Amino acid sequence: MICIYCGKEVVNGALFCPSCGSKLDQVFPNDQYFYVGGSLLKIEKEMDLYNSLRKIILGAADIAIEGFRRDYQQCIHDVTTFLELVPQIYGKQLGLITKRALDLLVAQGVYDESFEQVYDLHSERFAMFGEIYDKVVQTVDEYIEQNVNRTAHFTSFIPELMGWGYGVEGVVTSLVATTAFNLARDGIETKVIEKSAKLKPAQQAEIFSQLEINSLSYFVLMDYQAFIVTLADILRQHGVKIWIPNAAQRTRTQNIYQSILNPNFPAEKRLEAFFAVFEAFPYDVQYFDDLLSLYGGTEETREIISYFGMENRKIKTAEQAIFMPRQ
Repeated sequence: MICIYCGKEVVNGALFCPSCGSKLDQVFPNDQYFYVGGSLLKIEKEMDLYNSLRKIILGAADIAIEGFRRDYQQCIHDVTTFLELVPQIYGKQLGLITKRALDLLVAQGVYDESFEQVYDLHSERFAMFGEIYDKVVQTVDEYIEQNVNRTAHFTSFIPELMGWGYGVEGVVTSLVATTAFNLARDGIETKVIEKSAKLKPAQQAEIFSQLEINSLSYFVLMDYQAFIVTLADILRQHGVKIWIPNAAQRTRTQNIYQSILNPNFPAEKRLEAFFAVFEAFPYDVQYFDDLLSLYGGTEETREIISYFGMENRKIKTAEQAIFMPRQ
């Protein structure tokens, strides 16, 4: 194979390029087999490819969210700096993930996608944070135009969204355009920034109190992690055989999962049903919690958890968020 960084020949399967020393992202998917209690779980190579690329993207997303948090805490001090600078902070880190995704595309033999095409495609489809930004813009406009205390709805805005998802029926369905956010990201929007400077101090404080970094980071991280779905969709469009989440899979696994939890479900069939869930749509944190609860933290169950990258199950996955309803 060819090193995507220096163009020199590299032995298939190498982890690093011997010429330039770069870490290589060549992924060779295979069927994967796991055993629990003597029963076999088979992961097809299409899902193995998705899962391998997913781990790389999630690693890049973890780095990106730390960069976002660092820059946010250093640069964002009030509503005006939020509106002016946060789109660039967000976009800077998303750009780093885009470059990582392009490396992975090249490693999989896809050479005709540009940075701008991939970046814009993802931004149009997965933009939870962009919609929060647009909501802040809307709230600023309400204060300025009416000059009354209009905080009741906005006060509960961030907490409400903790259970909110992309609401996408399938991965090709776009979100409503986040107009103000995109304009600010591209350096075009200035009027709303000028308006925010005219807010009364109490109004500034009321809005900014809702823009707490830990809450915002949840939505930013979802946008960053969802890049794996964009990447997988591009690969599939180029003829690469790769698993990709869809609504039918999600509905089927949810139905099976609810049946498993029914006290009347036959105990001897429970593990087989669990495996059917993992083979169709495994990226739900609750499945892994219940796998441990039902079958214990054995070497077998932990091997499955490690394979899917679910050791730290603190928040919902991007795959879950795709099919969560919009509020």
